[in-house]
Amino acid sequence: MEGYQGSQGAAFVRALSPEARRRILEILLERRSYRELAAQLNVSPAAIVKYRSGRATPSDEVIARALAAMDYDEAEDIAFIITEEVAEVVEDFIDWIIRLGAPAGRAALTLERAAARLRLEGSRGRVRII
Repeated sequence: MEGYQGSQGAAFVRALSPEARRRILEILLERRSYRELAAQLNVSPAAIVKYRSGRATPSDEVIARALAAMDYDEAEDIAFIITEEVAEVVEDFIDWIIRLGAPAGRAALTLERAAARLRLEGSRGRVRII
């Protein structure tokens, strides 16, 4: 299966929690066997079992390969998982700035520019980058 979008430029992968990584693999396992997913991710089927059970955490490289292996329908669910993670980090950052009492003009402008790039489309919540 050819990946929907690939994973180049996916620096956010480093910030994903072990739980988010496990959930991403769960989505991929809905349409693949352990062996098929292991082959796509270049790991052993035993590694997939460990990742799924939480006894091991997939590396950034394994998750990047998972993102490259996802199809269009999986991309929607996986993007939601990643969005939840990123939003939590941004909210924590904002709380930190508020507690610190630091001037936040440049941070706010940067966050506003990033948010302005997203436009939700359609009933399925498709995202268009502008």
